[in-house]
Amino acid sequence: MNLLALAIAPGLAIMLFIYLKDRYNREPLKYLMVCFILGVLSAIPAVYLEIYGAKILNNYLEVGLVHTVVSAFVVVALVEEGCKYFMLRTYAYQKKAFDEPLDGIVYGVMVSMGFATIENVGYVLQHGAGTGIARMFMSVPAHAAFGVLMGYYVGQAKFVAGNAFTMRMTGLLWATFFH
Repeated sequence: MNLLALAIAPGLAIMLFIYLKDRYNREPLKYLMVCFILGVLSAIPAVYLEIYGAKILNNYLEVGLVHTVVSAFVVVALVEEGCKYFMLRTYAYQKKAFDEPLDGIVYGVMVSMGFATIENVGYVLQHGAGTGIARMFMSVPAHAAFGVLMGYYVGQAKFVAGNAFTMRMTGLLWATFFH
């Protein structure tokens, strides 16, 4: 039970922090909870795509620098951020409550915290409290930062005149790069 609490606490703390920062036009809690759950669910296709991607990569490249770079940026980062982006774009982006650019950040972080929390549960239950403490200060906040990056550009895409698709893809690419 203590390991589970250790695994869940960082994501909940970051979500509460972001929710409280959205002072003037708070998003409906039900939408935020759905985004969190969608973030959790986004881990399912991510796991399968990462396994499949690793098999393909191993068939075409020998282990080395190029293999490591493609694995890190495509097989892991792009897959994970792409799955989170899909949930953000298909659910939150469509909502009437998504009515200002900051909402992209709020919803982006909620989806990212769902993903980070379920990922954290797996790692902490498998590897113990030391992993939980390390991930509390590194991996979970990193996923929040990726959600902020992606969410910023998604929010801009919805409300700033210009090429919305390019803005959304810029957010996805920055999140992938920093992942």
